[in-house]
Amino acid sequence: MEGLLLFYPIFNMHLRYRSFCLGILLTTLLSLAPENGFAQKENYRWYFGDHAGLDFSTTPPTPITGCAMAQFEGSASIADPLTGKTLFYTDGVTVWSRINISMPNGSGLWGNASSTQSATIVPMPGDPKKYYIFTTDQGGYDGPSKGAAYSIVDMSLDGGRGDVTLKNIPLFNPATEKVTAVRHCNGRDYWILFHKWNSDSTLAYLLTPTGLSAKPIGSKIGSIHTGDPFNTIGCMVASPNGTRIAECIFGPESKLELFDFDNQSGTLSNFISLSAHDSCYGICFSPNNTNLFVTTWKSTGGSVYQYDLSSGNGPTILATEFQYRDDVSLGFIRPGPDGNLYVARFEENLLGEISNPNGPIGTPTYNPTAINLSPGTSTGGLPNILDALNAPSTASQLSISIQDSNFVPKNCKPVTQRVVIRFNGCGPATIDSLLIANGGQQFSILNLPTLPLALNSGDSLIVNIMYDQSLAGNGSGALHVHSIGPNQLTDIQLKGIAKTPVVVAKLALLADDLTNKETRNAGEIALFELKLLDDVPASLGLKTLDLELSFNDNILTNTTLTPKNGWSISKSTLGIGKTIIQLTSPAGVLIPAGTELLEAGYHVTIGDLDHTNVTLAQSTFNIDDPAYETCYLAALESDTIVALTVNNRCGDPTIRNSLNHLTLVDGVSINPNPSSSGDITVRFRLSEASPISIRITDSKGRTVQEHAYPMLLSGEQTISQHLAGLSDDIYLIEIVASGERVTRKLTLTH
Repeated sequence: MEGLLLFYPIFNMHLRYRSFCLGILLTTLLSLAPENGFAQKENYRWYFGDHAGLDFSTTPPTPITGCAMAQFEGSASIADPLTGKTLFYTDGVTVWSRINISMPNGSGLWGNASSTQSATIVPMPGDPKKYYIFTTDQGGYDGPSKGAAYSIVDMSLDGGRGDVTLKNIPLFNPATEKVTAVRHCNGRDYWILFHKWNSDSTLAYLLTPTGLSAKPIGSKIGSIHTGDPFNTIGCMVASPNGTRIAECIFGPESKLELFDFDNQSGTLSNFISLSAHDSCYGICFSPNNTNLFVTTWKSTGGSVYQYDLSSGNGPTILATEFQYRDDVSLGFIRPGPDGNLYVARFEENLLGEISNPNGPIGTPTYNPTAINLSPGTSTGGLPNILDALNAPSTASQLSISIQDSNFVPKNCKPVTQRVVIRFNGCGPATIDSLLIANGGQQFSILNLPTLPLALNSGDSLIVNIMYDQSLAGNGSGALHVHSIGPNQLTDIQLKGIAKTPVVVAKLALLADDLTNKETRNAGEIALFELKLLDDVPASLGLKTLDLELSFNDNILTNTTLTPKNGWSISKSTLGIGKTIIQLTSPAGVLIPAGTELLEAGYHVTIGDLDHTNVTLAQSTFNIDDPAYETCYLAALESDTIVALTVNNRCGDPTIRNSLNHLTLVDGVSINPNPSSSGDITVRFRLSEASPISIRITDSKGRTVQEHAYPMLLSGEQTISQHLAGLSDDIYLIEIVASGERVTRKLTLTH
């Protein structure tokens, strides 16, 4: 007797079901009430219980009349995802269309009026007209069970009212009365979860556009569901974000179990056993996934229990329990589209409501009589809607990393940066487009892969992006990555930091003959030319070049200034020992390296010296856009000091130098150049003993190192310099011997 009294609530529930079944009358087709299609979700129309229904297009939800279903426990319904209008509903045995009549071939499904979760409806991925109905039979306490199965509805048939095209395809047997569906993390597919009977296995079937997987993913975790057939009773649900599964075992063991769920692999982990109250039946997560609500089905009055899940620890979770009492048996508890939870109250016209379900423990409000269902009646069930139907998708969690989204050229040459595109979400993600968008004509992808390209979770794609400021177009844009699936657009901004090439000029002496002798007699004319060492793109808008030529006025007298190749003289000042000139460039054309800009003629006279130098002492380059930064050295290349030998008074020609060499110093070389280590060797030849100084200046003309050597003997010279502490730049190495100097350019690239 004591044992019978212990299990009285269970037997009482079963007896109530028997009485309920005997009381069901044959019904005739009822007239269809007008439908308001304002909802935007699949679960905006609920059909459940004894001819009961709710329309969530209104606030609060209003009763639906005309429901043809009289169901003791589990049901399922689905609405149009865009309009919210009814598509169909089922008790797991019969499928009714939106006009409340059975669909063709819509009877005899393998659910059961006394199955906790008799059915659930899942959209067919990739086909908006097809739906799967997954069913579970009663757990064997009312005859043999048919286990878990599925059927298919095609809504394109019967004039858009739908038809069952495939029915009662068995999955496995024996099964408990539990079934729920969770959205796959790819945002498209669904996992359908069942629990085997006499087993600790949860089976997850994957539904994709190609159909249902033949073999489920099994997770052997949690308690073994076995023993009394009433242990098959109780709900299994998923959290809204699809990362947790909770289930009740209603029978004599009355358990409450919690798991983590991987909605990519379909596996359960991190089992937490929570001591449940007798007759644990309905279960539901709060919309924000932090709280768990559980109902008990007791003839003496059920309760709703709230638990805070944030700790992730079983004893801590149980310690947060808060009880909401009711005076009737409580069944399903389900989330509504309005953010509230709704509780089935057995054989009542009033539905319970929990408002503020996301609130801390004890702050949600339970109103047992919130919703009037008349003329319908609540029984044990509510629609087995998809808890994680709109779970966040990680299908396109593409991350893009780049060395530096600002592209800064070195020496005005194209610069390349590596971009890593990594997929960290649920795979595979298929990249079908990879391009430079939002302008960015000066950017290009060097190693564009063959597309489409599938990336699994953890895979990376590496591409190289080049910025070339010499190209016409926009120097800012975005790398645009498009992948198939939700949230498919991923961009990273790119910016080119354009550098203005400052022209590097070169002064040379025009030779009289092919032997390049630079000897002039008194009364002759010596011609000097100024050339460009580097190309100047037309897009840079070089305007003017200011320069100063200095010379020994005891020997030379400036006589002619002749601009070349479209250049013109804007102004000039002839002075003693120097000439100041401003040249204006031809507009809008490429000025190639080697272009002669100016020819300067000097009359040679007899003086006290037998040689002289002409020096390009100053250069200023005027560019259109003053905001541009320089990337070429704003100074002179080698041979900026050109030596000229003249016959002295005695008429004895002394040739001390040839083109591009100083009187005392020649054969200058720097190795290595460019240098990555900063350790260089300067080699040169001295024609006679002389004190030497070596000065090193950066691109802004600042002296960064200077070394003096009091006296070096004539002959070959080798001097080591250590420049490791200097930053990447272009530097001038200037060698001075007895007042005469020669320069060479050095590039440091660490």
